[in-house]
Amino acid sequence: MASLLFLAVPQLIFAQTATSNCAVVEVGSPDPIKNPRPVCPGAGGSFGCIPISLENAKNFTCQNNSHYSGQVYTAHPLPVSSYFTYRVEVQQAGDNYGRPALLQVITDVAARWTSIHPEEKFVVGDLDSRSGRVDHESHKCGVDVDIISSGRSHFLSTDAGYRKSLAIELGEMFMDTGIIDRIFYNDPDVYNTVTSYAAPKGLSGIMKYSKGHWDHFHVRIFAEDYICNTSQ
Repeated sequence: MASLLFLAVPQLIFAQTATSNCAVVEVGSPDPIKNPRPVCPGAGGSFGCIPISLENAKNFTCQNNSHYSGQVYTAHPLPVSSYFTYRVEVQQAGDNYGRPALLQVITDVAARWTSIHPEEKFVVGDLDSRSGRVDHESHKCGVDVDIISSGRSHFLSTDAGYRKSLAIELGEMFMDTGIIDRIFYNDPDVYNTVTSYAAPKGLSGIMKYSKGHWDHFHVRIFAEDYICNTSQ
């Protein structure tokens, strides 16, 4: 099994009236964002809640993505956080770069998730994957991340004691950020429920089947880079 880096989880309480201070710094997508200024209450959306640090910027050219192919974008490594577990080989290979909005989504959802389910901490897998360590068809536009199991959690169909309700809850948390394009995950009960949850709220994303996605969530955001409570 892949080596993992485990960090302690602090107790987290979201302020009920907190709102994000977001600025759009790049618009690279032809697709509309239905929630251009996501908010961060304790019950509802969760984008821009947690400060993140943007360091070690690199410019990449988007590859193998129909929306953004050829686009040059700036990416940063996902900062280590106590809210999730990092897959060590991802970090070592440099496959941990993403657009600022993707880093924000991962951190915010992880913080919200671990505040409710500290025993279900998820593991962050590949973001941009350019090292050749894994042969991805996508993961080369700064908008994709794989969310995998720690081996002790129960939100993926390959986990012992799998609980569909947890997979649905995690999918809905990602949708609540308001900038999800799609999530690939192959349990039809989960993806139908999550997509049905998002649509009446005017949220942008869908969750759907894609071959090879029984053992992880593949989350893709729209390529708008929002900066929320960041330090550089």
